[in-house]
Amino acid sequence: MLVVRLLVKHMHALSGNTKLDQTDILPSATSETYLSEDLKRVVTSEYVQRLYLLLLHCFKQWPMETSFRAVLETWLIYIQPWRYQKHVHSESKEKWASFIQENILMYTKLFSCFLKRFAHVDLVNIDNATMVFRMAKVFAQPNLPELIENGERLLLHQGPLFPPTLMASQVQPTEIAALPLPKTHINNKNLQMFGVEMRAEVLKLVQRLMQAQQTAKTMLDQPGNVSVGQFLCSWMRLIPKTNSESGRNDMTKSDMKTVELLKKAVEHLNHVFNLNTGHLSQMMNMGSVEESKQLPDCIQSETGLILTDLGRMQIINGLRRFDIEYQGDPQLQPVRSYENAVFVQLMFWIATLINNRLEGHMNDLCSQHNLLGRLGQHYLITSTVKGRFPKSTVTQQSQEDYHLRPRLSLRTFSSYRTLLILLLLYSLGSLFSISPLLSTCLILMVSFLYGLCMTVYVGK
Repeated sequence: MLVVRLLVKHMHALSGNTKLDQTDILPSATSETYLSEDLKRVVTSEYVQRLYLLLLHCFKQWPMETSFRAVLETWLIYIQPWRYQKHVHSESKEKWASFIQENILMYTKLFSCFLKRFAHVDLVNIDNATMVFRMAKVFAQPNLPELIENGERLLLHQGPLFPPTLMASQVQPTEIAALPLPKTHINNKNLQMFGVEMRAEVLKLVQRLMQAQQTAKTMLDQPGNVSVGQFLCSWMRLIPKTNSESGRNDMTKSDMKTVELLKKAVEHLNHVFNLNTGHLSQMMNMGSVEESKQLPDCIQSETGLILTDLGRMQIINGLRRFDIEYQGDPQLQPVRSYENAVFVQLMFWIATLINNRLEGHMNDLCSQHNLLGRLGQHYLITSTVKGRFPKSTVTQQSQEDYHLRPRLSLRTFSSYRTLLILLLLYSLGSLFSISPLLSTCLILMVSFLYGLCMTVYVGK
């Protein structure tokens, strides 16, 4: 695609020149080769239709990745020939109007494909926001929307024009097949760029842009998500925060740039289509306060709630979500991202052996109404869980509670945070020539004193 992009630039420069200075290619050459209209017609007609079909295929089949930027820039370069030709300001407006009329599907059909494609991407991503901004900025150039609308009107009423640089007097009946764009696409009258259907799609895109802008602003107000390693390091305050702060600053700058790009993209699209975004903006501001507390857009069915396209978009952009809370056995909950799966299984196996052997003693300890009983309840699990169905915002089913017997849980030792703390404590003990056994005793003693203080404090 980068090679095709470079080819398009050269073809624009070629079609705008009447003579080719060979000194640009060979420094020793002094002669000039004059380019005939026939030569430019043959060269242009050979590649325009292929380029259109290639871009159309890429718009539909390219993966939903940021690498689509290469395809987008190739398209934007082709629809702006005035940027790659000399003496642009001296050219007449009619020349560019003729070019747009002859290549109208490059503007309308591919614009429609762009809207369909970006209805399924995350617009909070700065790369996707940049692509939407680039497209909107190009179409918002002075006089371009008017020229596209006029060219579209002529296409629907008069039929397709002839290839660039081809005069009507030179057209032969056998050359009709050399039209730059496929006739099957030209005859489709449902591609009106400024029609009702297209404006509705643009309005949906603008709505998504404003929602993504609101999400990016929310991310600026809230502390950014950090990785597990950064969280563990910052928790102990033992490792300098330079890298963490620099990464957070980069994320903040990225979010600020995303907000600016989305805002400018909305302004450009509003300029092109004269949209009434004032009412939409007011609705967005009114709903932004309570939006995070609402469920994604769904429809009720016999089997439960089903997400709509709007609901999927709200989840993708982080605007709304289902509040899912685990209320089962704490030891049987899924492995978290901050836990080691191997240690989770190992700690569960060890805790099960201890609980099977000391189950009676644990019940007797927790049943006491004194300090030892409260201390046992502090260290052991004595929770209440739902009988059969976990709590859900989607299904409201009858549930029965049952109490779990007091038992020991060692799952906290499978957390990366706990493992790092123990590693640092043992390393600190080795610096003071403390043996691992003595370090273990000290850790257990400090943990016991902490639990005792907490038990007394809670009791009071």
